[in-house]
Amino acid sequence: MLDQNVSQLIRTTKTHLRKLEELGVITIRDLLLYFPRTHEDQTELQKIVALRTDQVNVVKGILSNMKVARSFKRGKILTQALLTDETGSIEVIWFNQAHLVRLFPAAQVSFPKGQEVILAGKLKFALGKMTLQNPKYELVHQNRFIRRV
Repeated sequence: MLDQNVSQLIRTTKTHLRKLEELGVITIRDLLLYFPRTHEDQTELQKIVALRTDQVNVVKGILSNMKVARSFKRGKILTQALLTDETGSIEVIWFNQAHLVRLFPAAQVSFPKGQEVILAGKLKFALGKMTLQNPKYELVHQNRFIRRV
């Protein structure tokens, strides 16, 4: 069974099968032994006070004060929010993702209320302050992760 062709066991498009073949995945054995080229360990949570610019930071906190605005120069849609934990606060910015306001309805209120989230991204220095730009996010509901993007 491990030496059977992938196209015989999985139902997918010809385009997808061609891309798998370009990666060297022809048999089921190849598929099982194909490993990703990179892996980021995002299990280590950090406090806002300990965030660093040279690495991907994973931080858990309360997202609040979320709003949508347009940038001055290019007119891009900016979704801005404030992430707060027990050590401090940091501004978070997503570009061209206005739908996040609907995804985080609780985050539109002021701290201490808001939406508990886990964010993963690099810290950037822009406009005279440190910000998390376009971080990946997970919603937290009663200490359980309910959605990862």
